[in-house]
Amino acid sequence: WCFCHLVLASLLLPWVAGIPLDNGRGPSRVHGGHVTYAWGRNQYHQLGLNERINNGSRYAPDVVDTGYAKVKALYAGENSNYLETANLTISSWGKNDWGQLGIVHNNPVYLPTHVRSLISKSIMFFEGGGNHAFVGIDNTGQAKGFDYDDFSSNPENFVYVGDAKSSAEGRLQLNSLEKRSVGAVWHARKVQVYQAFRTYFRFRIQHHDKDFGGGDGLVLVIQSHGLNALGGDGQDIGLAKGSRRGFRAGVPNSLGIEIDTYNDVGLEVRSCGPEPYTFDNSDGDCFLGGVDFGDINPKDQAFHTIIVQYAPFLLDVFLDNEDIPIKRIPLNMEVLVQTDNNDGMAYIGFTCATGDAYSLHEVSSWHFKNLALGAIQVGFDPFGANQVRAFGANFQGQLGLAFMDKDPRYEPNLMTQLADIVVVELGAGVEHSVAVTDDGVVYSWGGNAYGQLGHFDTVPRTTPTRVLQIVLQSQIYCNCLNPSRRNTTDMYGCPVQAVAGGYFSLIVFEAKDKGQVWHEVWGWGDNAFGQVGCINVPLVKQESTNVKNCQGYVPVAANKKCPETHPEVKMLTEGLPLSFFGKDSGILIAELHAGEFHSLALTTTGRLLAWGYNHRGQLGVGSRISSGTPADISPAFPPSLKIKRIEAGGFHNVLLTHDSVLFTWGANYFGQLGLGDRAYRPTPTLVKHFMGPDGGPAGGSEIFDVAAGRHHTIAVGPCAGAGFNNGSLNSCTCKFGWKGPSCHIRCRGTGDPKLPSFKPCNGQGTFDSEDRRGTNKDHLYDCENDGTCICLAGYRGADCEIACLPTETRHFVPPMGSRGNCVCIDGWTGDACDIEVVKVLTEEELLLMAEQAGAGHVTPQWLTCVVSLLALAVTLLS
Repeated sequence: WCFCHLVLASLLLPWVAGIPLDNGRGPSRVHGGHVTYAWGRNQYHQLGLNERINNGSRYAPDVVDTGYAKVKALYAGENSNYLETANLTISSWGKNDWGQLGIVHNNPVYLPTHVRSLISKSIMFFEGGGNHAFVGIDNTGQAKGFDYDDFSSNPENFVYVGDAKSSAEGRLQLNSLEKRSVGAVWHARKVQVYQAFRTYFRFRIQHHDKDFGGGDGLVLVIQSHGLNALGGDGQDIGLAKGSRRGFRAGVPNSLGIEIDTYNDVGLEVRSCGPEPYTFDNSDGDCFLGGVDFGDINPKDQAFHTIIVQYAPFLLDVFLDNEDIPIKRIPLNMEVLVQTDNNDGMAYIGFTCATGDAYSLHEVSSWHFKNLALGAIQVGFDPFGANQVRAFGANFQGQLGLAFMDKDPRYEPNLMTQLADIVVVELGAGVEHSVAVTDDGVVYSWGGNAYGQLGHFDTVPRTTPTRVLQIVLQSQIYCNCLNPSRRNTTDMYGCPVQAVAGGYFSLIVFEAKDKGQVWHEVWGWGDNAFGQVGCINVPLVKQESTNVKNCQGYVPVAANKKCPETHPEVKMLTEGLPLSFFGKDSGILIAELHAGEFHSLALTTTGRLLAWGYNHRGQLGVGSRISSGTPADISPAFPPSLKIKRIEAGGFHNVLLTHDSVLFTWGANYFGQLGLGDRAYRPTPTLVKHFMGPDGGPAGGSEIFDVAAGRHHTIAVGPCAGAGFNNGSLNSCTCKFGWKGPSCHIRCRGTGDPKLPSFKPCNGQGTFDSEDRRGTNKDHLYDCENDGTCICLAGYRGADCEIACLPTETRHFVPPMGSRGNCVCIDGWTGDACDIEVVKVLTEEELLLMAEQAGAGHVTPQWLTCVVSLLALAVTLLS
């Protein structure tokens, strides 16, 4: 169903009544650096939190690891998500059993992963359904790169440095088995590395013999220093390794991806670029990240394949398996490899050094593909034909590929039946799909058990098929083949929006006559809860005579039927108009949305209408009574509120205002409302997670786009606020002393946080080792990701301000070494061991004292009475 509305209606609606609309799906301001949030159900990893097991739902927003990509738009299917960046990439994650993520396989995906076939494609529209999806793209771009399987046949394309050479077999050999050696091979021409690219090579490490001494690895290096660059004195990382303080073994503006073979076999990524993407460690080797190879051993003298894929701002590295990366690192190539004139053109090649070992590093093939060059064309038709591609489940023919088979498609497939047709709007339901073309035709295909295709039957279709009722309605108004009619007084009519609910379809039909413009809403399919709505059933039809050269029929009388009172309209196999809308209603629809069993409409005057299933309060009217008559829920919002976006999930809704304020309502069993609990809300409720103390958006949380799945929600906001290292490149990393997914949490500590002398946790606390969003200072004493302090040994207190050393007022156990023991001596308590313990005697201790006092004597009766009273008092107090 239509979880995410499309940009295309915005191109058709402004001329309806001269009202400018902002639905956010057209050309928009590209924000610099973003944080993506997700909450709700996570059974199918739809929250993208990189959890290999179902770790439970999230009742409040959590952060998705997108590498702070510059997000242009979010989309959601039933249990899957799609993220479009400003750098021409689409990432997907979540449920993938039918290939609905478009990433070649059907394994689950735990965190956002690039859809390779869509990298550098200009996205015209995107629509996620139950277990399938559609994308409209411009496919005119041609990628550029190189492919080498024999390095001896094109010697002019390479520059060999040091001991590197081409072998008789046509392989690159970086060093020699006969001596200690250092070598490098560079592609003679620069390549574009700021945009998306993919490179892969087959390599082998022969005769690695650690008994001879050192022995280091093979490195893929990107650098901007020239073709004679070789690197340091036997250092394994070559150019990319070296202290940022002294650059003894490397230089800045380079990035190296090393197959390390010295000790533990693994992958290491290093760069000597500037902050904030480098993290100095104790060795000062510009380390960005690494991973062990596990069961794969590159020292087995067999050939292995490394795949490196970059799309701003994520670097993925694969080893012998291109399905799941062995390492993902968020980075910005523009920061790490600064090129001449900032044009992104850099040298790429291999470097290695054997150290004291005699070993041979070989590369048998090398491929580089620039996925962005030529992808952006000036003056292309954004809604040209041949653009719609489909992927995912196809068991009901919902992909519309017109084949007899109903096999799923794991990557986007061209819809050949729409190859010569301009699609302007498309909706995807649970098992069916519906589309509107620029010539006023509505097509539908897929499952049809509830008549959701509108073809007067319940037979599924594997091919896009015209919806006859809408075709006839267009003919009444001479259809909409000639757009020039829209600016005249002539009568015209044409469908402009299409949405697919769970098992029903809705169409906005726009008409004009004698200067008056109105909208009709037509629907068909499952209407058990009134999600299609109350309908107008024509009683008498007569041939149209009032329009020249037109043929068709117009109703002269109608009867209103609602599913609550007329069981025969609980399922409609033909398209019929809803009684609430039409020529006399005065309502123009800006956006139309459908959940699984309910519908939403935003009018051009700002009214928000809801109808259909309401068992979980998704209509927002304060009750749980379903209705086929649209209810106006606009009074639930402040009068000054301006709606920017609405999204219908399966059983809940999300509303975003122009002031970045978020409201949710409806079902909440999985926490999909983001309110911190599981209670459903029958009226729109403010999501306070993104609100600051002054009632406005919190720093770094100015949400600008949202999407809703069946039981989950995603949102995105800019990296802005007090805690971010924005800089000129919008780096989206936290300043030292700031924490949290949106860098909005200030670390605890005494003193004024505004002063440079302020130290988180007083410089005596640890930091969360999993948090790598900070600057290169993040390895110093910081605080936990929630801003609290976990103190180092020898310190106590909420801010780690107390040294555990004994003084006249602090009764700590004397230190055993240089630091104090954070243990109080007997009789003292408190963080500073400065609270004396008042001992309360037990009944046994009181009796013992009495016995000792009266040893050898008979205990006086009065003393026994006092002891008994004291014992009773102790019992009552305890």
